[in-house]
Amino acid sequence: MNKEAISENYFQRANVRVALGKYEKALADYERAIELKPDSAHAYFNRGLARLELQQYESALADYDRFIELKPDDAADLADAYHNRGVVKGDIRQYGDAIADYDEAIKLKPDLSEAYNNRGNAKSALKKYESALADYDRAIELKPDCVEAYNNRGDTKQELGRNEEALADFKQALTLAQQQGNNKLAQRVEERIDRLHGKA
Repeated sequence: MNKEAISENYFQRANVRVALGKYEKALADYERAIELKPDSAHAYFNRGLARLELQQYESALADYDRFIELKPDDAADLADAYHNRGVVKGDIRQYGDAIADYDEAIKLKPDLSEAYNNRGNAKSALKKYESALADYDRAIELKPDCVEAYNNRGDTKQELGRNEEALADFKQALTLAQQQGNNKLAQRVEERIDRLHGKA
């Protein structure tokens, strides 16, 4: 079996381990896959995901940088890499840099609702509320069952003192979270509604 085939085996085993939540073991397999095939773009991409799960932010950034440097043929994959790198930057509060990555992702994949939602989060963190609202609107237009976008839009409207509108968004988020079986989010949104109810 040649190096490329062995690298692929490690890559596939790592993916299974990620699916099982065994991120540390998955990392070891991605390391081996990359060692055998240093230009394996998707091994960097998936290792970046595992590192993000483990909150190894700097290492995750390095993996997405490498993936982008290798420039895969598929624009959708490249868009996902920019998006995920934006998520990492948002997590470490580099909001301006995160927005730049979301912009790139949206250029490459204009229907990526998650990029609009997360760009909205970064803009909201920078208190660019109206621009954030436009992004949440677009995320919902592209993906009408996007619980996070309704919830985040509700947060931003509450920041602007538009409590009645915020309540409507939280109620929609609650309905969707319940429909999707996301009990943890549903409970959190329900608490928001209870707190806000007397203020609208």
